[in-house]
Amino acid sequence: MSESNDSELFERVFAFIRREVPPPCSSVLNPSTDLRKNLRMAEEDADELLKKIFKEFSIQNGDFDFSRYFPPEGLWIFFQLKKQPQPKPLTIGMLVQAVKKGVWDTPSIESRI
Repeated sequence: MSESNDSELFERVFAFIRREVPPPCSSVLNPSTDLRKNLRMAEEDADELLKKIFKEFSIQNGDFDFSRYFPPEGLWIFFQLKKQPQPKPLTIGMLVQAVKKGVWDTPSIESRI
């Protein structure tokens, strides 16, 4: 995909997220914006947004595992108390990669972060 097509694709994904996520969180978006950390999305809100994005952009689930990025709230506390590995970031750039591929491919998508 050419650089101009990449820019157009980023803008389409950014525009969609801006419609779905209220300001001020959605006012500053870039490929490294993390849904959990930067947009401070709760598990339920992120789940709903991701379902909408996958549908809107025709992304097949592939090996997508929501809990890898948003563990259930009880487990999140466990991660913090037990010094377990943090959940993986889920960035807008990763979503754009999935849009390009048409499928969520965790090893390929996460290798780019």
